Amino acid sequence: MNQNPLKQYFRRPSIHVTIPTGGKHYSAQVLEVTETGQLPIYPMTANDEIISRTPDALFNGSAVASVIQSCVPAVKNAWALDAADVEALMIAIRIATNGEEMDIETTCPECREESAYGVNLSGVLTQVRNPDFNIIMELGDLQIKFRSLTFKEMNNNGDEQFEIQKLTREVTQMEDGPEKNRLAGQLLTRMNELQFKIIARSIEYIKTPEVRVNQQDFIVDFLKNCDKRMFENIRNRSMELREQAQSKQLKIVCQHCQHNYEQKIEFNITDFFV
Repeated sequence: MNQNPLKQYFRRPSIHVTIPTGGKHYSAQVLEVTETGQLPIYPMTANDEIISRTPDALFNGSAVASVIQSCVPAVKNAWALDAADVEALMIAIRIATNGEEMDIETTCPECREESAYGVNLSGVLTQVRNPDFNIIMELGDLQIKFRSLTFKEMNNNGDEQFEIQKLTREVTQMEDGPEKNRLAGQLLTRMNELQFKIIARSIEYIKTPEVRVNQQDFIVDFLKNCDKRMFENIRNRSMELREQAQSKQLKIVCQHCQHNYEQKIEFNITDFFV
């Protein structure tokens, strides 16, 4: 086949970034690590933008995975990436495609005035960190090792939470009566089960003086049956690690009353890339 004479005009890397985890723990089937550790980031194509606007693809996460693998050729399986790496690559792709500035809407907590605030994404990118999962949590005789969730696991958590929210709205709108009470009880059970599953997924293993346990069903069973204080300590640590992986607060000065406040930047997948 003849080489396309327009190939010299194909897109080229706009920036190079180092992902928060460094990427060395991934297999070659997930990520090809470069010698420098930096990954070339290409701007989005027109096809990428179409995919990023497809509702079903956005909902099930396939749009994000597809765009990452298109714009970061070193990534072979975006679903297997750690959550912090996915967030960093999303920001890098946005920078490569649309530049460093992104406007967000913000409401001053003092005067309640709404305004647009320009965010420098390069600054945000430097703040994306992967928590130190090597720190072992000790509770009595137990040693608990947490781990980072993959993008696939994060997406599955979101799908299950969305389904429960949908059912909650349906039950809330029902007329009072035995059927509503029955479904509300089932829904509460599902909510509790999901909480235990999400926390268990964030645990790599629990080590006793005799054995190391990494089976998810055993860990879920333990979370259901340990005492309340121990469960709360584990839950709080899991939440703390998840919050550490999220982007930092932005310092904002209100344009109307000059009030200083902080706001967490939220990346809405449905419009982030465009």
